[in-house]
This record gives sequence, structure tokens and C-alpha cells, in this order.
Amino acid sequence: MDANQYESIDGSPYLNKQFEKGFVISKDSLLYTGLILRYNNYQDIIEFQKDDISYELSNQFPLLYVKIKDRIYERLKFKSKEGDKLGYFQIISDGKVTLYSKKKVNFVEAKPAHGYVEYKPAKFKAEPISYYLKKEGSYTANLIKNKKDIVSLLSDKKVEVLTFINENKLKTSKGEDISRIIDYYNKLN
Repeated sequence: MDANQYESIDGSPYLNKQFEKGFVISKDSLLYTGLILRYNNYQDIIEFQKDDISYELSNQFPLLYVKIKDRIYERLKFKSKEGDKLGYFQIISDGKVTLYSKKKVNFVEAKPAHGYVEYKPAKFKAEPISYYLKKEGSYTANLIKNKKDIVSLLSDKKVEVLTFINENKLKTSKGEDISRIIDYYNKLN
């Protein structure tokens, strides 16, 4: 789908539709400042604007980090239903284990009217935020679905982590609670 077609569709494929100031750091530590950037959640790409024209940051670019306003993104490999993919993740908490969030937007096709059902126009629909963990030295982000996933990835401090979760009545469905767990784990190491 062409970005020009987005205007006629309900919702938005972007976290923030407006381009914002930011910078890019490459893997060879080059800093590219003064950029105008935005994240396209639907296509999972970073776009930049130059002379009022939008461009896509190539997956071939040796990217380390992208900062857009106050959000820092890292491009990582992750497992999906279609196999291993590359995607952008927002860094929530950094350390021996890094916590990431991923805000996904799906495209819902228009549904024609029939019988007693009214026509429903096409729209972009934001999905619930997903959380991923990546251990230091790993290149793959792992999806966190429940407490078992967190404990499995933090197995070297399993007893301490479980005790911390239970004593503080933390829910692994809440981003703030997952962040507290990861911060606690990183302080143990």
C-alpha cells in the first residue's frame, strides 16, 4: 500500500503522524543529526523527510539506534508466525537484559454491506503493545506473553525473580510491572 493512500483510511499507520526531530547512530558509531523522522508502525519502518519528500531508512543501513523525540528504537531480529523478521523496537529498560515494546498497527480491509450488515470502511487498527526481552550478547528479541516466559529467560535468577514478582504482586500483562521486574533483575547482576 502506497503512503499516499493512507489519507483516505480511518486511523493511522504511524505512532505519531508528524515528523519529529531525531538522530541515527550507525554500527560504526557515526552520528547523523538534524534528521526529521517518524516510525511507520504498519510497515515497521523508519521514515525520514528531506525537502518535503518522505524516504524509507533502508534495512541495509548499518543501524545501531534511532532516536525520535524522546523514544529510542533498535532494529532487531524477532520470531513471528512467518519466521524470523527484522523490526524496530522501542527501548524501555536497558542492561544485561533489555526490555523493548512493540506497537503494531494492522490494516483491516473494508467490508461490503450485505443483508443486515452495514458497510465498514477500511481502517488502521492499533494492536495491544507487545513486550520483548533480549539478553546481552543475543541478536534475537523474545516475545513475553506471561510470567513463565519472563522466568524462563531470567532462569539464572529464577528464585529471586519469582519472589520479587510475588511479593510485589506484579502482573506480567502490565508494561510498568515488566519494567520493574527487568530493572530488579539487572540490579542483581
